[in-house]
Amino acid sequence: MKIEKLTLGIFLILFFQSFVGFSQPNNNDPVIVWLKGFYVTYMTEISKMPPDIKKIESLRANNCTKQFLSKLNSGDYDFDPFISAQDFDIKSIKSLSIRKGSRNNLYVISYKNTGNNHTVNVNVFIAHEKNRYLIMELK
Repeated sequence: MKIEKLTLGIFLILFFQSFVGFSQPNNNDPVIVWLKGFYVTYMTEISKMPPDIKKIESLRANNCTKQFLSKLNSGDYDFDPFISAQDFDIKSIKSLSIRKGSRNNLYVISYKNTGNNHTVNVNVFIAHEKNRYLIMELK
C-alpha cells in the first residue's frame, strides 16, 4: 500500500512539474532571466528623482555592446530607447513582461504606461559575446 501511494505521489509530482513547465516556457530561458534583472534595475534607477546618472551609465556600459553604446552616446535619441519614452513611472514595473520574439536574438519587452494606459513594446536584439548576453539594438 505504501509503495502504491509513493508511486502515485511521484507520478503526480512529475505530471504537475511537466504541466507547469509547458505553461511557463520562458522561465528557463537565461536571456529572459537576464533581461528581467536588467530591466527591473534600469527602470528602478530611471524612476528615481533625481536619477543616479552614473549608475544608469554603468548599467548601460555593462549590458550593451560597444557599438550600441557608441550609438547611445552619440545623442541621436530624444527619448530613452530602453523604455521607448522620456520618463518612467515606477508603478509601470508591475506590468513588465518579456517574451521571445520571432527571430533568434529578438526579445520583446512590454509594460503598461500608467500615464496613458497604453502598452509599450520595445524590441531588444541580443548578442552573445564572451559568454555573456549584451543588448546590441533596440527598436
